[in-house]
Amino acid sequence: MKLIKILGKESYFLDNIVNGESIEITKSAESIEFFTLQKSLENQTRYIVELSPDENNPLNYDGITIALKIYFKHLQEKLYEFEILLFGFDTKESIFLNNDYSFFLKCPNVHYKTLNFTNHWHLENHIIPIPKEEAKIALKKLGIKPPSSYKTQHSITNEWAIFRWSSYLGIKTSLEKEITNSLYFQYLITIHEIEPIASKQNFLPAKGKILVIDDEIDKGWEDFFKSLKFPSDKDLKLETIGKGFKSLENQEQVIDLIEEKIRIFNPDIIILDLRLLDADFEEKDTKKITGFKVLEKIKNEINRGIQVILFTASNKVWNYQSLLEVGFDGWVVKESPELSTDPFYTKNAIKDLKLQIEMCLSRSNYLSPAWLIHNKIKENLEVASKEKRIDKKISNEIKSFLKPSYKMYESASSKEDFAFSYLALFKTLEYIANEYTFKDSDSWQITGLKPLNQYLWNNTTYSYEKIMTPNFKNNTPSLFEKIASICFQLLG
Repeated sequence: MKLIKILGKESYFLDNIVNGESIEITKSAESIEFFTLQKSLENQTRYIVELSPDENNPLNYDGITIALKIYFKHLQEKLYEFEILLFGFDTKESIFLNNDYSFFLKCPNVHYKTLNFTNHWHLENHIIPIPKEEAKIALKKLGIKPPSSYKTQHSITNEWAIFRWSSYLGIKTSLEKEITNSLYFQYLITIHEIEPIASKQNFLPAKGKILVIDDEIDKGWEDFFKSLKFPSDKDLKLETIGKGFKSLENQEQVIDLIEEKIRIFNPDIIILDLRLLDADFEEKDTKKITGFKVLEKIKNEINRGIQVILFTASNKVWNYQSLLEVGFDGWVVKESPELSTDPFYTKNAIKDLKLQIEMCLSRSNYLSPAWLIHNKIKENLEVASKEKRIDKKISNEIKSFLKPSYKMYESASSKEDFAFSYLALFKTLEYIANEYTFKDSDSWQITGLKPLNQYLWNNTTYSYEKIMTPNFKNNTPSLFEKIASICFQLLG
């Protein structure tokens, strides 16, 4: 049997009540908040903890906080043969009146003794193991609250999700010390157990460019995502942005900084947190949230083919419709403590994140270059129309064909869907051919009353060659022969 006494600095006279190893607690609130037992835990250990180690604030009952941390740690390490004996001069009734966590005294293997100098303590030589599930049920009734330093639920969810997912994947993050010192997070870890997986190998694709945008990137998300990338994945580039957002003066500066990063890095996938500034948490209009405006910028101005996975602490559907109208490609909800009541949530959320990254990378491979071509055609049409090289009506008509074609291409999920998208492009070519070529008597002409030349592809030289004497099959050029002639004869 091991016995450890945890006493206040002025309580040396209490040290003689029972024999055992002593740990001295100083008066400062900081020493209580950051208390951790710097010893390897063992079964068959009894802890005797002074209820009020700070004699200047006897009603603080800081000994309960210390005892709770010990209790949590034993349960986390699955060492159930231990006992906590709190002692002090106060009655149990006083404790229940003056301490938020007084229900802890009703947890299995937790006892309280009112101290007087005639006490004779009889302690059993053997400790009965704590029934784990009974202990967890009792702990849930404590209602341990987050520290007042957390301004929003968003910050709590961020830190819990980082810790939870990192623990599951066996990743070390910069957040661990803060979590270890927090009574609230230690409580969550205790009641929401998690077993890490054996390996995180091949979590991220071996090739591609991923950008993570989160205002709390330095809290641990950077560690999390970069730990998923292996040194052997030389063709996978992962970068982050978000540190220092809150030091910028306004929303426009944040959006400009993000846009600059996207244009320089040119990612395939962006993992985007929606609320990037403190003001976003008070904003009720989704369209005014910083992340929403960044999504608009990406999809409407930069490159619609870049795949955006929204990475949010909210699963409220009122956000969904406005975002859907702009166009996002994935949605991952960060794990809040409430979601952890589902024992499978962590595993399923990480699996879903992995699948969405893989799917979005595959889509970006064809959608990003297609959008760049689509945009270049639009720009060329606008320039040609402005310079009177093409009729404005024709320019607008061609653009009206291109838009639905890309929309169908973007939403395609089967061979048939892709076929319809290409069919829309084919209709564009037909329209162009019909506008610029026509048959005059027995000969084919091109706009400007010029004879329609014939160009054929040469597989040896990998180029088109002009046929000196056109010889169209059945005296009718194919659609592609017409388009080739338009390109060479009108566009040069």
